[in-house]
Amino acid sequence: MLNQNMDTTKTAPLKDRKKRSIHIFTENFSEGEWHCFKVLKQIRIPGEDMYYLLESPLGNRLLLTAKYYSSYGIVAGAIIKCIVDKINCSGKIYLEPAHPYYKVGDRYIFQVTGNEQFTDGKGREITRVMVKGPQQEEEIAKLDTELVPGKAEFISVIFAGTRKGVLILKEIEVLNNC
Repeated sequence: MLNQNMDTTKTAPLKDRKKRSIHIFTENFSEGEWHCFKVLKQIRIPGEDMYYLLESPLGNRLLLTAKYYSSYGIVAGAIIKCIVDKINCSGKIYLEPAHPYYKVGDRYIFQVTGNEQFTDGKGREITRVMVKGPQQEEEIAKLDTELVPGKAEFISVIFAGTRKGVLILKEIEVLNNC
């Protein structure tokens, strides 16, 4: 649960494309901006997944796919801080809540408990690892390197954020595992 007095003016770096914005009634949403939302409830849309129904301070309501954030402890009545991750060409807003344990830019030590390599829908080779962090919860992480640590190795990393609940880790250093 986050405090409503949090600074929501900071923005995250975007890729090499123009930042998209959308104006909904009296509120602007731009990619890379942080906003606080109140969690109203969890709902199921027929034929789709479960969602959290979120409300902005100005009363706009948005949906957040619940399945990616089951370990975040999100409950009705909580105030959560989310970054506007993406706005697609039809105006759909994709939000990414702040991770409850890790702060962007801080260094953490994780134990690697497994990994997998696969090809995504665009033909890119992707490496995902299972890590156990300081909170002792296993989480999926994406590495920004070709380095694929072996099982039960410890790595020191910079937490760069999340995407659909998957940790994005950078500046990976394999620690001496003796």
